[in-house]
Amino acid sequence: MKLIQIYNTFEGDNIKCGFPTKRSLLDFWKKTTAIHNENYDVTIYTDSVGYEVIKDVLPVNIEVIDFENIDDRYYSIGKLQVYKLQTEPFIMVDPDAVLYDKLESLQEDIYLERFRSGIFGKYLKEYNLKPIDKLPGIPCTGLEGFKDPNKAIEYADQVLNKIKNSFIREVDFDALWHVEEITLANYIEDNGLTYNVFNHYLHLQGGLKK
Repeated sequence: MKLIQIYNTFEGDNIKCGFPTKRSLLDFWKKTTAIHNENYDVTIYTDSVGYEVIKDVLPVNIEVIDFENIDDRYYSIGKLQVYKLQTEPFIMVDPDAVLYDKLESLQEDIYLERFRSGIFGKYLKEYNLKPIDKLPGIPCTGLEGFKDPNKAIEYADQVLNKIKNSFIREVDFDALWHVEEITLANYIEDNGLTYNVFNHYLHLQGGLKK
């Protein structure tokens, strides 16, 4: 089973991925890579600067790609570009997360980190989104899995097109998760896709990395 991670440093401007130091990022990543290597075929997609940071530290397959310059205000935009390169079922895990589950295959169309409650709607009009209707909450996308890579490509194209066609002046955190996560919710509901959540993982969101 393929597990991918994305390390888009924006050519050096985002080396630490939210960690307090590069050392703390690499220390965490070395530990999680050891776990992932036991269960999955791991590939990290990165840019040329990121490659120099991790090439001698993480014992995995590393692919250097040129991330298209679309809109650098969206820090996870590289993930969507990498989704468009996939040709087989895969699981994506953010660099600040670790997946303890061992899945030999994906039985549902899409796997998610979890569903969370919350107020949404601020950017529905801006990104031409619809309210969530059937899902149990807002899908969290720090860990994701796609049984059909073509569905990952379709979803990524939808998000990228919304970003390219928006005229938003300031991209705040609400805009970031609206365009990624509410788009995914709409995509799941519009296509009647099946879904599940991962059981055992750790995601160092926000202040947990400090």
